[in-house]
Order: sequence, then structure tokens, then C-alpha cells
Amino acid sequence: PDQQRKEFLSGKSQGVTRAAVTLLKGKLEDLRKEQAAKTEALVSSVREKLKEVWDNMRLSEDERKRVFPGFYSSILSPDSIDEHEDHLKAALERFDAIKPIIKLITSRETARADIANFEKESEKWHSNPNRYHERGFAAFQKKE
Repeated sequence: PDQQRKEFLSGKSQGVTRAAVTLLKGKLEDLRKEQAAKTEALVSSVREKLKEVWDNMRLSEDERKRVFPGFYSSILSPDSIDEHEDHLKAALERFDAIKPIIKLITSRETARADIANFEKESEKWHSNPNRYHERGFAAFQKKE
């Protein structure tokens, strides 16, 4: 191998041997597999971040498919990384723009859950036949 390399580099060789072509094809295939694995890892990372942003934005599956159909594609290329990163950047910008609205929705949902919990607890208290024999708000708190 060292002799062949020296001949090849010195220009004495009449061309590339079949063995060298086979070796280079094998190396190229290995590099393509490595690129595919790294591309998949990077795209998966960006997809996780994008999914988290979409969850925070409360997008449904249909809206997600409509916004970025490439998210669900199993065919990946180096261009897929850029495409996913562009959509992540746009989603983050949209999320920042609607963050005040989402905070209001979250506070409304929290208030509704608190009201529902209060109604459930007050039903327990109202169904207690001894409720009139106990005094004040302390009787309601004691049931918890």
C-alpha cells in the first residue's frame, strides 16, 4: 500500500486501480451513512424544539401539518436541517408575538379549574348534614 501510494502521488501511476476505486467507493458510502446519521440527529433535535414551541402555542396536529408538512417527512437531506431551523425560527417569532395572549388563556384556564375545584369542594360541604352545626368558614376549611 505504501508503494502504491508513493507511485500514485509521484505521478508514475497510469491511473487509478480498481482496488483504489473500490476502496474510495466504500469510503464514500461510509461517509454518506455518517452524514445521514448526523443529519437525522440534527433534524430530530430541531423537531423536538419545534414540537415544544408548537405545544406552547397550543397548535393541533392538523395545524402543525398545515404549517410545516416537512416535519412529518421521513426523507431527510442536508437541506432538511436548514428547512427545519427556518421553521423553528419562524415559530419562535410567532410564539413571542402571541405570548401575551397565551398567558391570558392560561390564566383563564387556571381560573376555570379553580372554580371547578371550588364547586366540587363546596358540593361536598353542602351535602354534609352537620354543616349548620359547625361555625363559619373554618368548618369549610376543616373538610379539606
